[in-house]
Amino acid sequence: MRIHRLELINFRNFEHTIFDFPERFTVLVGDNGTGKTAILDAISISVSCLFCKFNNFKYLERKFSDDDVRKVRYKKGQTPTIEPQYPVVFVCTAVVDGAEIIWERKSQLVDRVDSGENNPQLEKTVSPYLVKFRKFLSY
Repeated sequence: MRIHRLELINFRNFEHTIFDFPERFTVLVGDNGTGKTAILDAISISVSCLFCKFNNFKYLERKFSDDDVRKVRYKKGQTPTIEPQYPVVFVCTAVVDGAEIIWERKSQLVDRVDSGENNPQLEKTVSPYLVKFRKFLSY
């Protein structure tokens, strides 16, 4: 699998950002606190939902945490407040075995649902590759 695009909405310090990764090599460079680790964590959370389809690998799935939600400071009257911004959304585009796949993970405040687990489009697209991967693991 090669990820070539990652879109983040309300994830940590990213309000709405799209990262396009070159085909050959990617290096993340920046000052402390600019989001290098956040990008890697976003990729990890995005890709980990693929593992929830395997019985023996469910423990590898990463969920959204409250720390992953972007927070914004507001002033309500004279009172300053910090409010989380929902939904948190990842849209990941990758190439697997020559085929492009796109999937989304989303976390909402109201129902605290992480949509990555039951994503029919992802399941339909990835299932042929999961079969190949299962065969590979059985060797």
